[in-house]
Amino acid sequence: MLILKSRKYLNMKLKIYLGFAVAIVLAGIASCSTDVDINAPYETTAVVYGFVEPIEDTQYVKINRTYLGDGNNAEYAAINDSTMFESVEGTVDKIVNGTVQESYPLEELWVNDIEEGMFYTDSQKVFYWVPTSGIDDQATYQLNINVNEGEKVVTAETEVVGFVNFKQNFRNKVVNTNGVSFANTAAVGQNVYNDLGIEWGVAENGKRYQVKLVFNYEEHTATDTTMRSISTTLGSVVGQSADIDFFQNYNGENFYAFVENRLKNDPNEANIIKRVAHGLEFHIIVADENLHTYMEVNEPATGIVNERPIFTNISNGFGLFASRNTTILDERNLSGDPIFLSLNSERELVFGPYTQDLKFCSKYFPTDPVIGCQ
Repeated sequence: MLILKSRKYLNMKLKIYLGFAVAIVLAGIASCSTDVDINAPYETTAVVYGFVEPIEDTQYVKINRTYLGDGNNAEYAAINDSTMFESVEGTVDKIVNGTVQESYPLEELWVNDIEEGMFYTDSQKVFYWVPTSGIDDQATYQLNINVNEGEKVVTAETEVVGFVNFKQNFRNKVVNTNGVSFANTAAVGQNVYNDLGIEWGVAENGKRYQVKLVFNYEEHTATDTTMRSISTTLGSVVGQSADIDFFQNYNGENFYAFVENRLKNDPNEANIIKRVAHGLEFHIIVADENLHTYMEVNEPATGIVNERPIFTNISNGFGLFASRNTTILDERNLSGDPIFLSLNSERELVFGPYTQDLKFCSKYFPTDPVIGCQ
């Protein structure tokens, strides 16, 4: 189901877009040498970041401008108007076989409670558009931006990343009635761990694939029960062919080490009575070739040369308009029941060396005398 995300989600996405944009805007700040008159005529450039994501019902675009002040440009960064155009109008066109089928207007949205940083954090303007009929994975989407009533016209386009198919061999391992087997720990002190091979097929227009595991659990205190989630990235792979499937191995011991690492210093630990494993989610996050190239160009430099090229697919501006998509496997049957841990995997969670102090018990095996929740 596609749902409109909360303000927290919008803030997270805005942080991503700002993170992309900071390098470009700061490049404009840092590019002035001591031999350049900073008061000379300066041409403002549009900095645009947006993604077309089929899993989302609302799509977002961040539109800013480079700036140059008379003094310390880092100080100007804290002034919201420094990075905003006076007026911005735009559309996103859905194009099929060279013909515009639908056109969606860009709407303004002010997002508050942004995390502190170099740039203005009281509020930030983003733009959004709503594809009323959903994202068509056979279409091309063209972004059209009119800045300051025709002063600048900025365009970009992207094809759409499709969903992946989890291979049946993997699905059989995680949706079976026995649960996911990360461990074969039948008794205290055994600690036998199993590998899990995650297998999936190629996504249309996909280039880079990232695998993420989400662990959902209940946290019980004397007064409340709260659903919590923690996640970890299992790895990423770049597609080299359009017809080769992918495989990512994950060692079960790493799962318990991950849970321990994320929960061992919980500031609320003294108030927690018990934790109850709820379910697992497997996410495949796919980037198109443009986003892959952008990420590749902007990876940390490992050599002695720090200078790197700037990649953009924005016409008459800088930035990126690309597609990414996420396929999620989180249910084991048509009733929507979550993917759960096997009996021995839950035993390892309850009394294994990594997580034995985290107060886990099992609701899926309540009659087990050792691990069942009482």
